[in-house]
Amino acid sequence: MHSQVPLGECVPASTRYAVSVSLPTWQDNVDYELGAPRVLDRMVSGYPRFFIAKPIQALVALVKSRFALPNEAVMVFPSLPCAERCVSFIYDQAPKQRSAELAFELPAPGEVRIVPYVTEPINKRAAALDAIGGVLESPITIYCVLLPADLFPLAKQYWQHTGNGVSARMADYCLHIARVNEEYEQHARPLAPQSRGRGLRRGNGRGSGYHRKSGLGEHAGSELEPREEFDEMLLHETGIETDAYMEERFGRNCDT
Repeated sequence: MHSQVPLGECVPASTRYAVSVSLPTWQDNVDYELGAPRVLDRMVSGYPRFFIAKPIQALVALVKSRFALPNEAVMVFPSLPCAERCVSFIYDQAPKQRSAELAFELPAPGEVRIVPYVTEPINKRAAALDAIGGVLESPITIYCVLLPADLFPLAKQYWQHTGNGVSARMADYCLHIARVNEEYEQHARPLAPQSRGRGLRRGNGRGSGYHRKSGLGEHAGSELEPREEFDEMLLHETGIETDAYMEERFGRNCDT
């Protein structure tokens, strides 16, 4: 008999981009439909049109921190037409759906707006060496719909009915570029004299990365600028990411 996948875990287990979730009992299914917190709060995966995947939630949080006003929500889309249709849907449905159960202020013209967000590696040379497959050389633009938070249920309806939202893989791609850029900027800052030769440390946010154990190796004592130093380190010490390996070994290895 197969062991039961715990409530809220992805099916198959430990699969980052799974589109199924474990609801082991009949009561779990009933409570999911009723929106019971005991089920919803434990979900780490789900069908993409009904569950906003964790990488997408992380991307939304990043966008909110950069562009949103207080009490604004965000939806992210892969193209401008998708975002424009979301805005039109919200303005069309707001007066039709406002009720005692779904109470909100009707949005003013321009209050629901679109912000393009371009994610592009700062250092193309470093991106070309990235273990995810070199695709980080390519910039990507996502289109962010910013709206009053109380209108979020309408945006979620559009997301659910159309399937136009960004994929979890696209969200991870954008987040990975953001991490690479942040790490590059940190290492590109001028090094204090006493810190030269002590080594540099770079992580990818998941615990892997590289660490030069003693000095800068063959580059110690060189006259390289900090950015050049970082580039040279990448040439010799680019690590392999577990997620990338799992995707290529066991998943569908598709290009962008």
